[in-house]
Amino acid sequence: MECLAIRNEKRKIRKLVKNIILVLVLIILVVLGIVFHKKIMNNVSWEGIGVILAFATLIFTIISNYREKRKSILLEKNIRDQEKFENEVEQILEFYPQLIEDFIKYTNFPISEPRVLPYHFELDSLDYLNGMIAKYFCLITTINNKVDYLYKFHGEVHPEYDKFRMKVMDINKLITDNVSDISNLVKDCVNGGVGFSEEGARSIIEKRTIYVGNITKLYQDNINELYVLANNAVEERNELSTKM
Repeated sequence: MECLAIRNEKRKIRKLVKNIILVLVLIILVVLGIVFHKKIMNNVSWEGIGVILAFATLIFTIISNYREKRKSILLEKNIRDQEKFENEVEQILEFYPQLIEDFIKYTNFPISEPRVLPYHFELDSLDYLNGMIAKYFCLITTINNKVDYLYKFHGEVHPEYDKFRMKVMDINKLITDNVSDISNLVKDCVNGGVGFSEEGARSIIEKRTIYVGNITKLYQDNINELYVLANNAVEERNELSTKM
């Protein structure tokens, strides 16, 4: 996205172009006025004067149409940019319930049913879980990059989006900590291939329940505030876009 300095420079250029156009129009009008005056003094026909007035009207119409067309293009661009912004924010919000659903579904740590001790956790499931954990570490990084990218969407001051961005970053930090705990627990499940007593296996499963419960509670405690901040950020950006 364009930085503030570049945006300001472009605004200065556009303003300069507008001023040049206005000066040219004024020069043309002055020239037409002089010609009009001379024609009257020389008793030129009204037909000739009509041609001059028609020419001046044509120039004014062209300039007016250009400005209206430019306003229309800017409005359409602002609408597209606003829709893109809202879609990006919505994707961020949709990430969290899917994360919780997947962790509840896939972190069940299935164990073999031994005829004799020790218990062993199913390695195929652990490998799958490790892959999922790696994927979510990447997704959380992507979300963090996305909110930073959207943060630079405007060169304007945007306190409401700042609040939303910081909330997302805080939640992601806490989720990452919990996912790291589960990742370490997966490593404990292997236990060098030795296996576990019934009590040891139950302890692993209880820890898993605690960690997933922590992520679920984290979501429940923050989701309402996150939606409020997201809505405020969307409204703020819409207001900023109308000033551009």
